[in-house]
Amino acid sequence: MSTTHRWRLLWWLWFTALFALSSIPGHRLGPRPFDWFDKIEHAGFFFLGGLILGGWLSAAGRWPSRWWLLPLAAALVGAFDEVHQLFTPGRSGLDPGDWAADIVGGTAALAAMPWLSRWLRRREGRHPLDPVL
Repeated sequence: MSTTHRWRLLWWLWFTALFALSSIPGHRLGPRPFDWFDKIEHAGFFFLGGLILGGWLSAAGRWPSRWWLLPLAAALVGAFDEVHQLFTPGRSGLDPGDWAADIVGGTAALAAMPWLSRWLRRREGRHPLDPVL
């Protein structure tokens, strides 16, 4: 399996995890440390998704020319997630604050892309997801 395919698979696993997490009924989530803690969760999870998408683009030789895909994907997937939560008991969907946090998180991954690209180039010849020995 090529490196590009592995990054693509990792991104689909991330997306599947997002869907699974958004399918948890609200009453099973438990208390949050403070009111807007869920915004941090959204931004952090979408930051990870942005990094994975950036790794996929980098492995495919599409980085940096396709940088705009990170915020676009965050916006589209975030909108999908908010609509999905409308159908999950005890969850509130279409929350503009959650959607904004998704976009901020996915876009923030742009800041880490120079580091990720350098790391991937240094590891050329080895699979980028292999542990460093």
